[in-house]
Amino acid sequence: MVQGSPLYGMPSLAFMDSSSLLRLDDTIERVEIIQTGPGVLYAAGQMGATANFILRQGTAQPHGDIGLTYGDEGLLRIDGFYGFKITEGWYGSIGGFWRESDGVRDPQFKADSGGQLTATLTHDFDNGSLMFWVRRLDDKNQFTTPTPFIEDSSGNFSKYPGFDGLTDSYGSHAIQHVTIVNPAGGTQNADLANGRGAS
Repeated sequence: MVQGSPLYGMPSLAFMDSSSLLRLDDTIERVEIIQTGPGVLYAAGQMGATANFILRQGTAQPHGDIGLTYGDEGLLRIDGFYGFKITEGWYGSIGGFWRESDGVRDPQFKADSGGQLTATLTHDFDNGSLMFWVRRLDDKNQFTTPTPFIEDSSGNFSKYPGFDGLTDSYGSHAIQHVTIVNPAGGTQNADLANGRGAS
């Protein structure tokens, strides 16, 4: 959840669980976790644990930060946040991230591409506050499939011929554009470079 609101009501829908709809960045102030028992009362019917992410807000004193991450797999990520006073009793903030990466297993196209932008508008009252927030997520990630290995009758594993289990990927330009069966009928075209993610 973000600010006590579920990101998506069903936690079990295949390939679209709630954790797929959230990216951590500098707009998060803290996380509150409720485990078992009362979790079903205060959350979206979760039996295990529910994480509620609390957003950073603007304050009377302008504040912010910016960060740059670089990785050897072609990773470039920029994070930022800025909180500020708009007028007496009104505060705003804006922040998020953008990234691009070839991934740990390079599929010959960008494995990670996109970002997230979050903004808040807060008004303080004598006995509380009111906050509006909006978030735009457009982040795609490589859909990684299992790695092939060979298991013999004794339970020993060995490499599959021609496939390095540490670095190789099924993803490539050769299978980037595919035609798949549509459950609603017929077929549809897909570009695997779009990856898996939310937008």
